[in-house]
Amino acid sequence: MNSLTKTEQVNLNLIKDDMLFLLTVTKNRLRSGSSYHVAFLPYMGMIIDGCETWSNKVSALKTQALKFSKEEKQYYSELRSSIKLWETPFSDLFDLLEQKYHESDHHFSSVCKPIAKTLRLYDIFGSYVIDDAFCDNTILDMLFIPRFEYNHIDGEYIRRMAELSGKIIQSFGMAQASSLKTDNSICFRTKDFGGFVKSPIGNNYSAKFVLFSMLCAINFVLYGIDRYIIPEITTKLRLVYIQYYYILQQLPQVNSIFNTQFYLNNQWTDSKGVFRNCMAHYAIGVTMTQDEVVESDAFGGLTEKLFGIDWLSVKNSIVKELHQLSKQIEYYLGF
Repeated sequence: MNSLTKTEQVNLNLIKDDMLFLLTVTKNRLRSGSSYHVAFLPYMGMIIDGCETWSNKVSALKTQALKFSKEEKQYYSELRSSIKLWETPFSDLFDLLEQKYHESDHHFSSVCKPIAKTLRLYDIFGSYVIDDAFCDNTILDMLFIPRFEYNHIDGEYIRRMAELSGKIIQSFGMAQASSLKTDNSICFRTKDFGGFVKSPIGNNYSAKFVLFSMLCAINFVLYGIDRYIIPEITTKLRLVYIQYYYILQQLPQVNSIFNTQFYLNNQWTDSKGVFRNCMAHYAIGVTMTQDEVVESDAFGGLTEKLFGIDWLSVKNSIVKELHQLSKQIEYYLGF
């Protein structure tokens, strides 16, 4: 669109990449399974809420922009907020996950046979595994799904909210696009714990469950986002970076609690959080002037300006750092 400024055009191209990513995830939903889509909810919230907010602020797009109702805005704002889970103080994280863990324990013990309940031979939670890596768990999912309650799931409400992803993909003209190539060698599966199958971190809730959940969050972006989608698309950097940024906030507390020395290089952060803001929102125009935009670069030259390096190298460096941290945590947990 000629009426867009250079920074707006960069943002629009980033949005189109994100829409293509969402389209690919949706088209492959039967293969990856429903567990993938629940784990992906915080990222979907970030993308869709960001798209709706940004497009309604740009004069050249307002006539075609999808405008959310109050109910729709609240739903996607709540999804978006769940991506910030790891900036929560560790003690609060412990309490949040413990509450959901016991809710799950109570629910599944109430629907099993009395003898199974007495002997605790029922599953308490499930894990989502991509290849051999734990990438999500159902206790964590209870914090991702807005207002989740066992036995009180409004399927019609969830369906209506989910339809918005398709509508916003269509509003940016991406509904008929070809989906991205995915790694067909990846194996998706679920595994339940409790009862006969003892959890690798113990069947009683402890601080290790918080660490295990953090590992799941790290592994999801490594396997479910970076590896699963083959082309190097800008969405990868945005989503991988957001997880990296918030894990960095949590790591000092984790090391203090567990007396560990888990390490994650903080070289891709800045004191004012400028890069985080650009990755979490479509905020290129806040950081780059029109004269600074490099039109041949997918991020408009943003990473060159802030770090003196191309965006793909930044993404690959972060992925490497997260892989190393994942292995450190897995070793500590005895996987």
